[in-house]
Amino acid sequence: MLFLVTKSAIQLPFSRYVDHREHKVRWLIVGSFIIAAVPLLYILARRVTIIYLAQILYGIGSGLAYPTWLGLGNANLDKRQESFEWSPYSTLTGFGTAATAVVGAAIAQFIGFTSTFVLVGIMALAGCLVLFALEEQAARKARRG
Repeated sequence: MLFLVTKSAIQLPFSRYVDHREHKVRWLIVGSFIIAAVPLLYILARRVTIIYLAQILYGIGSGLAYPTWLGLGNANLDKRQESFEWSPYSTLTGFGTAATAVVGAAIAQFIGFTSTFVLVGIMALAGCLVLFALEEQAARKARRG
């Protein structure tokens, strides 16, 4: 509940803000880094309040990242093929989520939850590093005009 309420409260006003800004990829990076910090907070959770805080933080990061991601994605879609071009993303995200749920459960069972959260955090941070490359590519494209 805390995640969904926080994300929902942030993403509408933030989407209006980010639509009128340059350097949108930077906001995607900020939101993604916030999201990546959440699994690491779970490692530190000794009380339920830390889990609540992690969910609020996850909502903040998602509220920044999702509208930015969708805006950047829409800017690069072919007209009259938008639905189809979003479908592979949605499909692969769904399959990826299902696969990582199975793998994560196996890691948690055989190695432990701490190892699972560390691995998820590392993978999320690696994904953020990819965004830096995308930002540099976008900056080079903008400089060329």
